[in-house]
Amino acid sequence: MTEKIKENRKFIIEDISNGLERFPVSLIYDEIKEFEELRNIFYKYVNNCVTLPGTTSDSYYDGCDCKDDCESEDCGCKSTHGFFYVSRGLNPAFLQSTSILPNISSNSGCGWGVRSHTRKIRKGEFVCEYAGEIIKTDEAKRRWITAKEKNEDNYILCLKEHVKDRILRTNIDPTHIGNVGSRSIRKERHRNK
Repeated sequence: MTEKIKENRKFIIEDISNGLERFPVSLIYDEIKEFEELRNIFYKYVNNCVTLPGTTSDSYYDGCDCKDDCESEDCGCKSTHGFFYVSRGLNPAFLQSTSILPNISSNSGCGWGVRSHTRKIRKGEFVCEYAGEIIKTDEAKRRWITAKEKNEDNYILCLKEHVKDRILRTNIDPTHIGNVGSRSIRKERHRNK
């Protein structure tokens, strides 16, 4: 992590991603105790999902079968915001978030959250990917049970995509490895159990 500076009785880490993101992701905190907790959370930072050793691409959904574009009505990439890829590459709608300079800060009564330095984040706007370990369903269930037994929070994201005649499932766990989106969301008090 980059250097700490004290400013107006708050501490700032200029870039918790250590250059992995397109723009620096700053962290603002009030006490050294918070810093120690957050340093442990952001210890293994990634800017995209990773797989565990032994996990093959056959055990999770790795995208669509489109050859060039994600413009077919049958494409699994289509969402309420449109196709992720178009003939010119990444859909411009997903690139508009590049003017957002995120920072992580505490919001009284709500826990940690992601904010923007530059402007208000609009509803439905792409901010960042939810990154973590891609794990098999049986591993996700095992981790969920373990967390429940230890009375710990669990933020495994399970995506179920209905594509043609099948359901594709992807499990993303940011517990040990994650990014600004998955790690900050995971620290909020709105529990996902």
